[in-house]
Amino acid sequence: WNPSPISDHKNYQVYKSYQQLRPEEIPTTEYQLLGVSTTNSYTDTTLEVSPCVTNIYYYRVSAVNTAGMESPLSEVVSIQYTPYGLS
Repeated sequence: WNPSPISDHKNYQVYKSYQQLRPEEIPTTEYQLLGVSTTNSYTDTTLEVSPCVTNIYYYRVSAVNTAGMESPLSEVVSIQYTPYGLS
């Protein structure tokens, strides 16, 4: 993501949600705080990989200033993991 333009920027908060795609519907989870970063980059080390289920992960980011005020969440970015051979 692009760096925050605010002058008293302290860190970024990264939020994550997911959805599993399989015959029975599983609703998208609420966004939960995944982690905090002082740079405009974050690596999600919590991905769960299943050999039989396609997972879609959704991310949003906010900026926090030195007073602890949080910006609105960013637009959504998503990734999809589909196990090899699963269509």
